[in-house]
Amino acid sequence: MESRLLQLGPFVPGSLIKRYTTCGRANCRCQQGEKHGPFWYLSRRFGGRTRLTYVREEKLEEVQLLVERYRDFQRTRQRLREIFRELERLFDGSERERAVKFDS
Repeated sequence: MESRLLQLGPFVPGSLIKRYTTCGRANCRCQQGEKHGPFWYLSRRFGGRTRLTYVREEKLEEVQLLVERYRDFQRTRQRLREIFRELERLFDGSERERAVKFDS
């Protein structure tokens, strides 16, 4: 598990989202429903607020990899938490079973 974390490499916390937009031109195709896009954004939370950062087409694959590494990191981290909770439960049970009363 430790080696998996070390092998992940750099990552970017957040999610990639795809958006289609309309512009303000009256006779543009987007006004009839054929929106512009897709445009990709990196969505992240800062201080309780969501921030979107535009991702240029030439950077999209790189950012996708960085975001996927973050998801892998989070999954591995969650798995470790589950393992530690189970170990704690086992140790607590073992301690209760093995403890003896001692009266002087």
